[in-house]
Amino acid sequence: MSPDLVMDGLRGLAAVLSIGSSVKNLSQKNQLQPAQALEKFKETATPEQLKQLQDPQVVQSTIGMMVITQRLLSQLADEADKCERTYIEARGRAKTDRALDEAKEKAQKCMCRVLRDIRGHNNGNLPGQIFEDWWDAYQCP
Repeated sequence: MSPDLVMDGLRGLAAVLSIGSSVKNLSQKNQLQPAQALEKFKETATPEQLKQLQDPQVVQSTIGMMVITQRLLSQLADEADKCERTYIEARGRAKTDRALDEAKEKAQKCMCRVLRDIRGHNNGNLPGQIFEDWWDAYQCP
């Protein structure tokens, strides 16, 4: 897996979880169905978030993760962010190809850990095709 794919996956996972957390919060606060909360979220979403929500897989996954609590979604988003920060820092310190490979491997393990936690709190399922694609790309056990 290329370093760019590792980076895109880490950044994407954190972004989708952050959107999910915000939508879940709106759903609970305003007693809205997930699809209604998603539409309300779009009213205040950033241009980057709106761009992400043009992808039907992101929309499907956002609605699919609504069984997870808002606090846990927020925590998982923070953990995915930490995976990304750690990967960037490790790449910046790397002086050898081996060190770069180790940074990539640690990022993949971090990603799989977050994905396993999502699956574990989502009735044993990943909440949509985009999560399934990340699972496969990172060869999560």
